[in-house]
Amino acid sequence: MRLLLTTLMVFLPGMALLAAEAAAQSETVPSPWGKMVGGVSISARVEGQLVAGGALALRVSVRNESGRPLKTAGAFAWILVAQSRDKMFYGDKIPLTDGKTALPQTLEDGQTVEATIDAGGLGAFVMQAGLALKDGYPAAAGDTTPMEAGKIADLLIEGTFRGRVTVCFPNPGPKTLTVASNPLAQQVTPAPATTPAGELTDAGVIQLLVDFRKDAFAAKAAHERAVKAGKSVLGPLLESLKDRQAPSFARMWMATAVCEIGQATACDGLIFLLDDPDPGLRAVIAYYGPKLNSEKLDNAILARAEKGGDDTFAAWAARGQAKAGAKVSDKLLAAALASPEPTARSEIAAALAARGDDKSQKSLAGLLGDKEELVRVGAARAAGTVRKPSSLLVGALVASLDTPGDSSRQAACSALARHSGQAGEYNPDADDNSKQKTLADWKAWWNGAKTQWGGASSP
Repeated sequence: MRLLLTTLMVFLPGMALLAAEAAAQSETVPSPWGKMVGGVSISARVEGQLVAGGALALRVSVRNESGRPLKTAGAFAWILVAQSRDKMFYGDKIPLTDGKTALPQTLEDGQTVEATIDAGGLGAFVMQAGLALKDGYPAAAGDTTPMEAGKIADLLIEGTFRGRVTVCFPNPGPKTLTVASNPLAQQVTPAPATTPAGELTDAGVIQLLVDFRKDAFAAKAAHERAVKAGKSVLGPLLESLKDRQAPSFARMWMATAVCEIGQATACDGLIFLLDDPDPGLRAVIAYYGPKLNSEKLDNAILARAEKGGDDTFAAWAARGQAKAGAKVSDKLLAAALASPEPTARSEIAAALAARGDDKSQKSLAGLLGDKEELVRVGAARAAGTVRKPSSLLVGALVASLDTPGDSSRQAACSALARHSGQAGEYNPDADDNSKQKTLADWKAWWNGAKTQWGGASSP
């Protein structure tokens, strides 16, 4: 089965297909060009060897065979990276007419031009539910917020790099012309054992470890210095983490630094700490561990969470997996839903909405009746992103309007407006009569609409 990161013009709702195909292995020689769209095709190749955490230089060719000149004003490119079926990321826009990687103002029929793109330093974002292509580029719909994932270089880990370049031309017609390249697949070698520019002296490392133990504020500052120092301090940090007599805040900030430094060599040490008696330390690893993009560590966190007996750990693991853009298992979802922490219940709502099946929508509907407004807000925002809401979910949104709280009512009304196509935003600054009228209007709408509601059947 050949590797195919599907044409991005149908990226959403084809996200599940994309994820499945991104995990496939290439068994045939791929075409050097992507699928032609509007007479335009794109070819991309990686320049040189890829090294974990290193540069990513791409040579991109644009070929016009449309039979007419192609205006390139405002053209830009972006890259999709697929590490696995559950971990996909997209990069910042790359202008192609800014004088650095400039295309000619007009690409004549039959003309092919090339541009070199330095993609390693670009910001990366998690490809998540609630995103849709807008003018050729992933954009957040409704209350969805783009989730930062560091730099593209951070995603170059040892193994196989897979990706695709998309080039967008805003001006050739009424719609943006969006053309995807051939799929990219290349091995990434381990980073060489070189001395990082931010390496601390021996005395600096000792002081760093002392500062971690002073107080929570000093520990946070030490964490930031450790991340800048990079892998040169991993050994001392992992060794210090073994000290169970160290203050809990110190160990939690040290573990956070280890995860954010993001070296695969730290995985065994973090896995060992998953059985540490300090629940705060375990929670940090569960939440930040997915930053390392290590299948070994992810599996260890999942196994630790799913064996039961520690719902708090499982809830943090669910939040970490969801934040990293990974699929969250049933057991982790159940643990997050049962968590005594409102933040855990609120954040897991997005994962339920992304699933969108009847069982998940039923759980999401339950969160809309949570006693904590923070949870109701998160649930309402997530409910607004469900592609095919059930009548049960829409009814729960309407029922939630009876629970006081301007923020939750505003989020619920926004979700109802999105699904119904009706106006009716809730204004927290309006007078009480206006607020009550908005709520009454939504209840009246639902009384008339629920029998004809076109969503999925009720769970």
